[in-house]
Amino acid sequence: PTVVKFHFLYFAVLLFVLTCLITITISLLTRPIPDQCVG
Repeated sequence: PTVVKFHFLYFAVLLFVLTCLITITISLLTRPIPDQCVG
C-alpha cells in the first residue's frame, strides 16, 4: 500500500501543518473570551 511507503517524518510534518491550520481557522472564526473571564 501507498501508506506504508509514506515516511513517518513527512506524516508528522503534514499533521503539524494541518493542526496549525485548523487551530488558526477556529481561533479566527470564534469570538474572543471577555476580559472579565481572563485573569
